[in-house]
Amino acid sequence: MIPRSPTSNEDPSIPVLTERLPTPTATSTPPPSAAPPPEATAAPPGNADAQRAALAQLAVRLPATVEALAAQHVDAAIEGATERLAEQLRTTVAAAVRDSVRAALAEELERLRKAAAR
Repeated sequence: MIPRSPTSNEDPSIPVLTERLPTPTATSTPPPSAAPPPEATAAPPGNADAQRAALAQLAVRLPATVEALAAQHVDAAIEGATERLAEQLRTTVAAAVRDSVRAALAEELERLRKAAAR
């Protein structure tokens, strides 16, 4: 750390960064890449048949697996939507019944008031 002399507008109790970091140069080592070099990923020639066989098995099983996963997600989505719709219907029907009963009672009370006034 390089000592510093405080000036009139600096508080000596506040630390100041004095370390200097070296800047990268053109000769410095580049950062490692995320992908391994192509020669590291190339399969040995004897494994080509094994790779083809594995890919063929995967191609056979993949459609059924994807279909099963899709069916599970679709079933869950439909079930959730049905539950939400049922709750909305309950709320709407309950409000409609309350409004209908309220209107019928108001009509009946009005009819009874008119009959009592005669």
